[in-house]
Amino acid sequence: MPASQVADLLMRQGELAANSRLSRAQIYAQLLQGLAQVPGQIVNDRQQARAAQAAAAHAADEREYRRGRDAVYDDRANRELALKEEAAQREAEEQERARQSEQAEIEQVMAYAKQHAATITQEHGPQALDQIAAVARNPQGRKALLEGFAKMALPQEQPNLMSVDPTKPLVNPKTGEVVREGVPAPEEEVAVVVRGPNGRPIRKLVPTSQLREGVEEYREPTQAPRDPLETNTTWAIDPRDGQTKPMTLAEARRIGAQQAPTADMRNKEAGKRTAARAVDAVRKLGSGIISKVGPAQRVDAIKRGAEAVFGNDPEFRTYQDSRMALAGTLAVEQQGSRVSDADVRALWLPMVPDAYRDTAESYKLKWDLIDAMRGVAPAGDAAADDAYEAYLKRQGGGGAGR
Repeated sequence: MPASQVADLLMRQGELAANSRLSRAQIYAQLLQGLAQVPGQIVNDRQQARAAQAAAAHAADEREYRRGRDAVYDDRANRELALKEEAAQREAEEQERARQSEQAEIEQVMAYAKQHAATITQEHGPQALDQIAAVARNPQGRKALLEGFAKMALPQEQPNLMSVDPTKPLVNPKTGEVVREGVPAPEEEVAVVVRGPNGRPIRKLVPTSQLREGVEEYREPTQAPRDPLETNTTWAIDPRDGQTKPMTLAEARRIGAQQAPTADMRNKEAGKRTAARAVDAVRKLGSGIISKVGPAQRVDAIKRGAEAVFGNDPEFRTYQDSRMALAGTLAVEQQGSRVSDADVRALWLPMVPDAYRDTAESYKLKWDLIDAMRGVAPAGDAAADDAYEAYLKRQGGGGAGR
């Protein structure tokens, strides 16, 4: 084969291969384009389906609303119709009752007229009954006829023997015969208190004639008013033996007895004794802790505080912890009632000497102030007094004369 034909064949094969690849590429491109459109179609189909479902639900709700509205209208119309029928029925019943009442009154008028027919025809003529029947059909005329018949006198009956006055004679009005003689009325009696056979008062009924004849009414003998000081008693302390006993007010004044303490007074006195023991105990415990003056006391307090943290100085820890309890006790003793913890911390706790802030001088001054507030004589503390005197000497004050 010539070389030119070989070249043509090769070129032809290359052209066919290129066309084949181009056609396959076009097919792949169309396939990819179709695949790209698939999600959009799915989303569009789903949106259309949701819109169709929403439209169907809206249409169902609209139909349900219309059915409910029509039912309400029908129910309202039925109620209005029932109310109208009920009102008409009540009106008919009232008319029937009025007609029956009118008929009963007419029959009552005609019955009265027939009962007194003889008298009526004699006084007003034979046509009076027809006139009464005609007038009875008018409500006002019927009312006037009923009132007139009610005022007409009826034949007098035999008197009731139980309804007449028994003190007067009973006479038959038809014959004039005395049926029964009158009985005298019993004499009026009065309840009085009289002296009995044994001299004690008794209550009895006495006729008024006997009262006029001299029956005396019993009266208790009058007594002179007694002095309240001689009658009223009280519990008081007898100064002769110190015992609490009941006595009259006059006797208490005469011997100079004092009023016995009340429960509240006894409770307050017991509280004061308890507070006094607490004050003495804390004062005694603090005398060995706050015994220096100036910076030396603060240095000592820091050292002992550190020892107390490790449990080596129980006295220091006990004193510092008892300050709050003693402050509360002093607050109750001074104010007479329980106070809040905030008030105790703000007002009373600073009054109790603090090992970190106070020295021997302020220690003595604060305890003297506490004693003055409690109304007791200063108990004094030997260690605090010695420390205070030593401080004054170092300052050149010369002891208590400063």
